[in-house]
Parts: sequence; C-alpha cells; structure tokens
Amino acid sequence: MDRKLVAILVAGALVMGFTAWRAYPSRPPEIPKGDRRYMHCPKCAKESRYDEHQYEKDCAYCGQKGPLVATKESIRTTGVPSGPIARLLPPLLLEAILLGAVVLWYVPRRKTLSVEEDQLYTECSRCRQRLRYHAAKIGHLAQCPRCKRRFIFPALAPDDDEMRLRWWQPQWWRSRLKV
Repeated sequence: MDRKLVAILVAGALVMGFTAWRAYPSRPPEIPKGDRRYMHCPKCAKESRYDEHQYEKDCAYCGQKGPLVATKESIRTTGVPSGPIARLLPPLLLEAILLGAVVLWYVPRRKTLSVEEDQLYTECSRCRQRLRYHAAKIGHLAQCPRCKRRFIFPALAPDDDEMRLRWWQPQWWRSRLKV
C-alpha cells in the first residue's frame, strides 16, 4: 500500500479518535436537591415525581440497576435527553465523510501520476508484438502475451532507438513495401 495513503488514513483515524475523546460527554451536571422535581429511568424513560427515597433505588418499571435521573422539568415537555452516542455521532460522521473524500481525491491522482512516467517500448523477437513497459522493469523477466516467449526487458542504448526501425514506424513499412 502507498505510504502517503497510509499516512492519510492514520491521520484521519487520529483526528477522529481525538474528536471522540474530546466530544464524549462527561456526566451531566448534578441538579441541586432543592430543584429536583421529576425523575426518570434512563433505560425505559418512565417518569415520576421526585422522591428522595425512590431516587437511589432501582427502576420500579423495568428493574434498571442504579439511581434514576433527576430533572428540573418533565421529560414530557423537554423530551428524553439524547445519549452520548447521539451527540458524538454527527462530528464523527462528518470527519469520516471528509476522510473518504480525501482518499477518493488522492487515489485517482496517484494513478495518473504513475501513468505519466516514461514508457519504453520493445518488440518480441519471435512474433514482433509491440510491448510497453516502465523503466523500472528494465532487466526483469517478462513473457510475450501473444507467443508466450520469455525474455528480459532491455535497456535502450542512447543511439539504439534512433538507429533501429520498429514495425509501428512508417519508415519500417516503406522499406518493406519497396522490396
């Protein structure tokens, strides 16, 4: 895998991790005892009037362990408070979309940069098939796709390309047709 692409993905994961760490809400602020008017279960959202003795006990409706949530106003008017994931999801979703956009921008760009490299051409000595290869493949073993003959990609001498005519060049055809 490309190092730049890995760096983009790691940087995106670090940013998303930092956002999750910073945006994850801490415990909601404790409401003073004098202002507590209602209490509800965080699991089933059943609400009742605040009772100091029932506050520390389990939920009478669903059996949820632990204390109930005390509120100043009824959840019927304000709605059930959203959980930590509901508040954390929008920024993480936005960052994931941005990371995907950066990756989609980079991947095709990387391919066009590699295509712009110098292409070298040779031909098979048996069937005269024209073969294209990158300079990085010089000296590597290859096989002709037409006749399956194995050969090594040649390194071109500076004058070799100019002196020897290839079959795809018009001069090669002219010389063959004159005979």
